[in-house]
Amino acid sequence: MSVPGFAEQQLAELTLVVAEHRATAAGVFSGDTNAVLWSRQVVRDGGLCAVALDPRPEPAGPTGFQRVHAVAEQVAERLGVGAIDVAVLPGAALPPVVEEYAAGVVGALATDHAVVLTTDAGLPPADLAAALARALDSVPWAERSALILSGGTASATPPTVDRLADAIADLLDSLPTPATTHESTA
Repeated sequence: MSVPGFAEQQLAELTLVVAEHRATAAGVFSGDTNAVLWSRQVVRDGGLCAVALDPRPEPAGPTGFQRVHAVAEQVAERLGVGAIDVAVLPGAALPPVVEEYAAGVVGALATDHAVVLTTDAGLPPADLAAALARALDSVPWAERSALILSGGTASATPPTVDRLADAIADLLDSLPTPATTHESTA
């Protein structure tokens, strides 16, 4: 992933999106899997250090939640952060897509169930959430959750919400997607 401040890593079968430092984050979630429930909760404070994409089928009930928590703990231990700073989303990662826009650099790492977006735009969580929700409303998207992490390394003048939403929509439009509704969390 070639967005300044972020790296793609492997940990066993997991694909990780890792921020150089705690990144500003927001999410839009679809479904109620244990991974989605975990990620919805950890992104509520507006920051994350990493996102783990887990390709293994998720067991139902408490066993599934325990596994999601164990994945977050494993990643957190490797990175030297708390599990509360690690989101976990389902699916095997597809090749990353990175584009440069007037709004800055935006990258995407997608699965069949989720997409992790990274940007260098220095916007607060509420603005990231608004841009993400606006972008998702403008492209067909189905049963996927989306997280956006911002390293804030762009120029001193961050893009507007509309400009970032347009850049995200353009990038998402290049990914394979069906359509559905979303619940936003900043």
